[in-house]
Amino acid sequence: LFLKGRETEAEIEAARLRWEFDSRLHPSLTAKDANLVEVTNLRERTEESST
Repeated sequence: LFLKGRETEAEIEAARLRWEFDSRLHPSLTAKDANLVEVTNLRERTEESST
């Protein structure tokens, strides 16, 4: 789990340039602009997976 703020979507997009993963967003209970990001199936992106 990662605690993220209002730039969550942009940070996920940036991470997908180097990594492959599944993610689910869970709204924060304490901050309206924040999310918890649940990451599963994390693997480093390879040249084969980029095509």
